[in-house]
Amino acid sequence: MKDVGEYYFPSSEQLKVIIKDLKGRTLLNTGGEGVNFLTEVTAVEPQLVGDKRGYAYNLTGISLFDEQDEIELYLILPVKPKEIAYRKRIKVSR
Repeated sequence: MKDVGEYYFPSSEQLKVIIKDLKGRTLLNTGGEGVNFLTEVTAVEPQLVGDKRGYAYNLTGISLFDEQDEIELYLILPVKPKEIAYRKRIKVSR
């Protein structure tokens, strides 16, 4: 776990979700162009090692995966001074 004392969210965006196909084409970018977030400086949670903070993004009404066997999922905490990112390749089941 990183020492989050120096990290902060510079806006109301607390979770950025990017989904790409295996050719690198972006299927979804929740923090993409034309998306505005309020300026709202907040601390990163959890503050204590071992504590947890859940983040969720609900994707409804969009068929992104109809023609995909696998996707690349990027979960990004857009914090300053350096974002924290997680990348995972996922098989899509139908």
